[in-house]
Amino acid sequence: MKNKLLLLSSLFLILIGCNDDLSDVGTSMQPDKDKITSFADTFDMKSKTIQVDSIYAKTIDGLLGNFTDPVYGQLKADYVCQFYIPDEYKFPEKVVNAKIDSIDLKVFYRSWIGDSLTPMQATAYLVTSQLKKDYYTNIDPKEFCDMNTVLGNATYTSYDRTVPDSVRNNSNFVPHFTMKFPRELGQKLYDESLKNPSIFETPEKFAEYFPGIYVSNTFGDGNILKVELTHMNVYYKYEKTVKGSAGQDSTYIADGVTIFNVTPEIIQLNHVVNSDLSELLAPNNEYTFLKTPAGVYTEMELPLQEMYKTLEGRIINEASLKVKVTNKEDYKYALDPPSYLLLIEQDSIKTFFEDQKLPDNKSSYLAALSKNELSYNFGNIATLLQEKIKEEPKTNLNYVLVPVSASISQTQGTILSVKHYFYPSGVKIRKDKDYMQLKVISSKFNRNQ
Repeated sequence: MKNKLLLLSSLFLILIGCNDDLSDVGTSMQPDKDKITSFADTFDMKSKTIQVDSIYAKTIDGLLGNFTDPVYGQLKADYVCQFYIPDEYKFPEKVVNAKIDSIDLKVFYRSWIGDSLTPMQATAYLVTSQLKKDYYTNIDPKEFCDMNTVLGNATYTSYDRTVPDSVRNNSNFVPHFTMKFPRELGQKLYDESLKNPSIFETPEKFAEYFPGIYVSNTFGDGNILKVELTHMNVYYKYEKTVKGSAGQDSTYIADGVTIFNVTPEIIQLNHVVNSDLSELLAPNNEYTFLKTPAGVYTEMELPLQEMYKTLEGRIINEASLKVKVTNKEDYKYALDPPSYLLLIEQDSIKTFFEDQKLPDNKSSYLAALSKNELSYNFGNIATLLQEKIKEEPKTNLNYVLVPVSASISQTQGTILSVKHYFYPSGVKIRKDKDYMQLKVISSKFNRNQ
C-alpha cells in the first residue's frame, strides 16, 4: 500500500510540473543544488523600406525593356557587352571576292514579364571606349558609347506571332529578335583580320579593337525580356573543298557565318533604372517593400539594447525569425515575389556578393518563400544574437532583407551559390506588431550554495 501511495504522489508531482510555466522547465531533472530556468520572451522589431543604389550583377544574363507597375513603379533595363572569339581565330581563307554579305545581332530569351504582345523597340549603339569590370547596375552607358552612332534597331514583341507553331514547338527553338547592322561593319572586321591578324589572337586583343555594343530599349512600355544570349553574326560565301567518292577534290560555294558570342570570359555590364519609388519609400504603418532588381530593400532593426537588458546572463537557445508577406497584387502582369531572401548586415552586402560567399548561419541567413504560409523562415538566429550581445551594445542592430537567387544541391540540399535576384519582382512585408516580432527562448543556470 505504501508503494502505491508513493507512486500516486510521484504522478501527482509530475502532473503539477507539467502545468508550470516555461520558467520551470527542466527543474525536476536537476540536483537540488542546481536549477536551469528557461524563459520565453517576445521582442518587437522596427522596419522600414530603403532605396538601393545598385547591385553587383556579374552575369551574361541581361534584362531588356521597360515596365511600369501600379504599385512598384517603373523599371527600365539594358546592357553593354563585349564579344568573345576563340584564340587565334581566322575567317575562312577563300571568302568569295573577299566580300562580306551582311552582319546582324541576335538577342535570345526564354522568359519575360508583362504583355507579350506589347510592341517594343531595341537599339544598338557602338561602344567606343574600353569597358571596365564595374559590374554594378548604376553604370552610365553613355560614358562608353557614341550615342550618335546607331548600328541598328528592331521592333519586336516577346511572343512573335509570325513564328509558325511547327517551329515554336520544336525543342531547339529559342525566341529571339534580330537587328541588321551596316554591312560595312562586317567588312571592316574581315579586312582587319587580314591586315592585322594579331587582333584576333585573344579575346582581350579583340576587345581592344572592338570594345562592344550597347543594347537599349528605345520605345515601348509593358515588357522586359530576360536575355540569355547575345551574339553578332558575320555572313559570307566561301569556297569549300571536299573529297569526292573517288577521292578527288570537289569545290563548291558554301554559306558561312562567324559568330561572336557573349560569354562569361568577357565583360557584360547591366544597367538598371528604377523610377517612381516615392510611395514605396514613404512612411507606412502596415508594410515595407522589396523590389528587384536594384529597387528597394527592407531594413529591420533588431532591438539589441532591450535584448541585452532582458537576456543578460542567459544562454539564447532559440530565436526564430519568420517574415510574413502578402499575396501578390491582384491585377494583370503583377510582379511575383522573389524566391529567396538573404538576411545580412548592410555593410557586408558588397563583399558577400563580390567574393561569392555563402550564408554561414552566423552572420547571414537564407530563407525560401513558403507560398502556403506566405512567409520567409530564417530559422534559428540564436548564434547571431548571442554573439552581438556578449557585451552591452551601444546601438541596435540593423539587418537588411536582400532578394536573391540560390543554387541548391538536389541530392544533399547544400547551398552552392547565392546571387542578387536579377529579375523583376516585388512583395509587401507585413510590419504591424503581430508580425514583426522575434520570439526568443533562453535559459539560465542557477547554482544554489
